[in-house]
Amino acid sequence: MAVERRRGGISRILGGAIQSMAEAFVMVHKAGGDVSQFREIVTGGLFSGTAHTTYSGLIEAGRFDQVGFAVELELAVKDIELVLAAGRDLAVPLLTAALVRNRLLSMMAQGEGGLDWAALVREQGKASGLNVDGQENLWGGRQ
Repeated sequence: MAVERRRGGISRILGGAIQSMAEAFVMVHKAGGDVSQFREIVTGGLFSGTAHTTYSGLIEAGRFDQVGFAVELELAVKDIELVLAAGRDLAVPLLTAALVRNRLLSMMAQGEGGLDWAALVREQGKASGLNVDGQENLWGGRQ
């Protein structure tokens, strides 16, 4: 059980980081900012770790079909649900984990279960009024 909770904890942190990046990238784009420049600023300092540099690169490039971290959305949901169960058992509210799970479930319901969870940025884009359906480049060529 400890190994499952540890793995789930890692997935929760990763999912939260990806969701946070999705929100930030969409906000920068909608404000007319340069997402490539934003990524350089973000990953050039405080967030220079592997997860942030890898996933921000996938988000910037719109490459959601290249599953990273060896986890497709369906497996990511299972990991997050383990975290939520542990949180329930330990009386620890996990708000970000619940948000990420719901976003992933929404994507799976739309037939996107085989994507990498960097595709959370597409779900955030939809929620933010961007037309992201069928676009290879989420940022519409403007970077």
